[in-house]
Amino acid sequence: QRSRLNRCWNAAMNNECRMIYLVRHGHTIWNEERRYQGVTDQELSSRGRAQVKKLTERFRDVAVDHVFSSPSTRAVDTVRVMAKEKCLTLHIEENLREMDFGAWEGIREEDIIGTCGGRQYYPDFLNEPKRWKAPGEQFLEAQSRIVNCVEHILEEYPQGDLVIASHLNVLKLLFMKWFDMENLDVIPRLMMDNTAVNAVQTEGKLKRLITWNDTAHLNM
Repeated sequence: QRSRLNRCWNAAMNNECRMIYLVRHGHTIWNEERRYQGVTDQELSSRGRAQVKKLTERFRDVAVDHVFSSPSTRAVDTVRVMAKEKCLTLHIEENLREMDFGAWEGIREEDIIGTCGGRQYYPDFLNEPKRWKAPGEQFLEAQSRIVNCVEHILEEYPQGDLVIASHLNVLKLLFMKWFDMENLDVIPRLMMDNTAVNAVQTEGKLKRLITWNDTAHLNM
């Protein structure tokens, strides 16, 4: 343990060790109604705004050098005040957006079974996504997009700690790529609540998962 910490300390002194905080956006009405949101823009609900206030308080004393967000209002509003309080530019990255679910967007999960051709395959899509296709963007397409986007951010901003606000499915796909989870059927098993903080420590090319689905701030 000591040798690992010493390596990270030495890396930090050389600007190689950093923290990446990947945050899911706050709660929306469509989250409550279990509707597919995808690229459809949704504002935070009153519950979501309360979550964001607690998230902002949690990061008040955390060192952050750069803040990035998906262009979706629900993501931007999750980190907007945080960035303002820290006197940081809020960078909007188009490729941090959620998956595009096409005809399913705005429809409740239980209703898709009887619409959009979903009756034939939707129940299995939830449990075995690698075998089935949803309308719109596919999982591997979205994974390539989000991985390329975040890796580009890390290359463009090689120093300092980052907060990145994004969405449920693309964040899951990013972590699956980073931590060698190739089976898409893992997707339904990964839980990530609204405003969850998922922290990754990097040391050069090495990435360490520090926290997953951390919502301790919601209990403060």
